[in-house]
Amino acid sequence: NDSFTSNTGTITWDFNLDNSLVQYLAEGETITVTYTITVQDDSSTATDTSATQTVTVVITGTNDTPVITAVDVSGAVKEDTALEAGNVLHDTGSVTFADADLTDHATASFAFVGDATTSAAAIPGGLHTALQSALTLQNDSFTSNTGTINWDFNLDNGLVQYLAEGET
Repeated sequence: NDSFTSNTGTITWDFNLDNSLVQYLAEGETITVTYTITVQDDSSTATDTSATQTVTVVITGTNDTPVITAVDVSGAVKEDTALEAGNVLHDTGSVTFADADLTDHATASFAFVGDATTSAAAIPGGLHTALQSALTLQNDSFTSNTGTINWDFNLDNGLVQYLAEGET
């Protein structure tokens, strides 16, 4: 509510909103808010008049990056120990994620980062190839903006028999 002592003036308006309240908007989604500003003259008569102006603010969502929370991302297997059926070394884990954009549906994937490191002399070629596909995801497509990705690591125990006691 501003009042003026002359018959001309400027009304300045500001729009402030806590950004966290609109994080749920996905890329391109919008909220349109409309306000009416009214200016009324005060002629001290019964014929006071007013004029209105509409102000429209459009809030547009952006694509927020999903946030990954590590739950169990450190696997470990030991040669000749706790073998699964088929002489397989096995470990599992999971990763959770959340995307602030409510209408985003996530997909998960993984990539073999590169050459494994070893405390032994060298990694045999067959093991190197097997390591590229030893990790699998149990679930990789989600119908919501949050979820848990479960992973499995399976490796033929015979491929790591070259390791001596304590080598990794």
